[in-house]
Amino acid sequence: MLQSSLHTGIDIGAKDIKIANVTINRRSYFVKNFYKIENPIGKLIPETPLEKSIMNKCFIEIKDIFSGKIIIGISSKYALFRQIQLPRLSKRELKEAIFWETQEFLATFGMKFISDYEVLYHGKNTCSILIAAVPEGIAKNYAKIALDAGIFPNSLDVYPLANACVIQVQKNYDPIAIIDLDLDYSEITILNDGEIILVRNLDFFNINEADKQADWENIDSFPMSYKNFIIEISRTFEFYMRNGGQKIEKIVIAGEGSKSKHCKAVLEKHFHVEVFMGAEFAVDHISANIKLNSDILDYFSAIGLALRGR
Repeated sequence: MLQSSLHTGIDIGAKDIKIANVTINRRSYFVKNFYKIENPIGKLIPETPLEKSIMNKCFIEIKDIFSGKIIIGISSKYALFRQIQLPRLSKRELKEAIFWETQEFLATFGMKFISDYEVLYHGKNTCSILIAAVPEGIAKNYAKIALDAGIFPNSLDVYPLANACVIQVQKNYDPIAIIDLDLDYSEITILNDGEIILVRNLDFFNINEADKQADWENIDSFPMSYKNFIIEISRTFEFYMRNGGQKIEKIVIAGEGSKSKHCKAVLEKHFHVEVFMGAEFAVDHISANIKLNSDILDYFSAIGLALRGR
């Protein structure tokens, strides 16, 4: 009999805190429960003593939800990503190469930071690596939210890797773009053959404001915010294809964007691909006993964070 372990992914958003409990063994996974509660302070990280006290009480109240390995996502709003190609190196050589690559982050942040990397792809002679870095103070604040409530996270993780993990475990190898649209940040992650190829922040776009401003009687008269969004997505796709990528076959809209009334129509019109959002996207291995209080894509990142604890 295969041993299984329980993992909990915590997705802290400015509007809601989403939690997924996932049972994992060597061969498969099973989503046991979802939870969603309103973020009582309306922001990602508490700053004032009052906000810290409110968030602390919130986490204490839901402490029983957290069990097994706990993985908390750090918003891409605070993170910097860098993808690099390196020749095949020994572990010592790779560690040294990563160290020098991360020194550029110091100039960007202007403060102490923590970083980690993941090898995305091993080729015959080269490897593709994603480096992520966040200011040290931000990482400590995320951990402190849990620690002050007596919850001990096993790791902090980033959303592009978490979102990609949901696609990977479903063995979907088509060229896919995951567009994660939230109130405080937006980003696009492109996968091919289940591997991350490209990550890019799109923090200029607010899906709710774009929907409010649009004249949807005339689908060609999008507000400037949607036009800029389409332009930036197009540039991202073109850059990916110029560097040897295949045509994007599917787009998955996660985060707050999964509730948009119009984003699907906009993307289908301009890119002529399948667009999945809300209940249209099926995630395997979810307990039949779960009664969702929102669409599955609302928990997309929380599931991915839990899976990242494998």
